[in-house]
Amino acid sequence: MSRTIAIVSGGIVCATVASAQEPAAVVAWQSPGAAAQAGKPSVAVTTLKPGTWPGATTYGFSVVLVLGDMQGGTTAENVPAAARKALADMKDFLPYKSYRLLDSAWILGSGNVSTRLRGLDDQEYNLNLSGGSSREEPKTLRISFQLRDAEPGKPNDAADAEAAIHRAQASSLDHTRELERESLQQKLRDLQAQKGNNHPDVVRARAQLEQLNLQLAEFYNQRRTVVKTGTCCIISTGFTMEIGETVVVGTSRLRGGDKALIALLTAVPRTK
Repeated sequence: MSRTIAIVSGGIVCATVASAQEPAAVVAWQSPGAAAQAGKPSVAVTTLKPGTWPGATTYGFSVVLVLGDMQGGTTAENVPAAARKALADMKDFLPYKSYRLLDSAWILGSGNVSTRLRGLDDQEYNLNLSGGSSREEPKTLRISFQLRDAEPGKPNDAADAEAAIHRAQASSLDHTRELERESLQQKLRDLQAQKGNNHPDVVRARAQLEQLNLQLAEFYNQRRTVVKTGTCCIISTGFTMEIGETVVVGTSRLRGGDKALIALLTAVPRTK
């Protein structure tokens, strides 16, 4: 199942993010060079530390990085079917006429995980991804997605311009998140006054507030990490998605303007 999301230059305007308390450990990672020799995309396999995400369950993420080109051509056959459909659903919003797979990664579990993707001309990018669900909506995931240059200080004029857009978006998102927290805090106070501290509705609201506080703390920490490393943020956004969906996360124009990196994410359900 795929879903379309309105894209702005370099990211998505969305009011919801997700994150985790501690990063998961990378168990194995196949480098892009080794993967290229094997004829396969680079693959990251990660596991979640127990208890690092409230409401976490066993599922995986498939991340696909494609190159969109405004010039005529055909979409490469190696673009996964789910990504093809998501791109087709976005054809009214994306100006690109052809797509080519650059790299992909498989991430097992949830929480705060990292992997590396390879783009055009062997440019490498670091991906930080975090996601989780609540008890009330176990099939709905709150995702935080950050893709940035692996090498600090590498010039990218188009990305620098889009970074200014990201900062403006971040300011608006911060305000929205704080309003969400204030609303939940007021809801908890009202429920406590009406039903006492031990009522199931109060316990549920308190858990929601604690989860939101964890999400916000981790998100702000991730933002500080990006600033500290000095790497250029290519795509940075937060959104919700259903398990089984494929989402066009965002785009980042490359120098010259007729090509762009496009990131897609699929939340893969648990297999029994």
